[in-house]
Amino acid sequence: MVAEIATRFTWPYGGDRIFLCGSFTRWSVHVPMTPVEGSTTVYQAICNLTPGDHQYKFLVDGIWRIDEQQLSVINEQGTINNVIFVQEPEMI
Repeated sequence: MVAEIATRFTWPYGGDRIFLCGSFTRWSVHVPMTPVEGSTTVYQAICNLTPGDHQYKFLVDGIWRIDEQQLSVINEQGTINNVIFVQEPEMI
């Protein structure tokens, strides 16, 4: 069994309804993001991901967005998505 790694995603640009969606949900599940305590603009979600590359986007008030400050790729359909590489935990 492959270990899953708790991975934190943030959207620091505000909005009213913010969701995370990605290859790790087969793009079909919208994960709700919640405000970070003490902030009115930063939202977060924590997902358990398997090691490897994962593409993702944010659905902000009904509009698909990427975080331009994070790594991004162009997929086979020509769509720009953010990408994260999750490393396997080191064994001690």
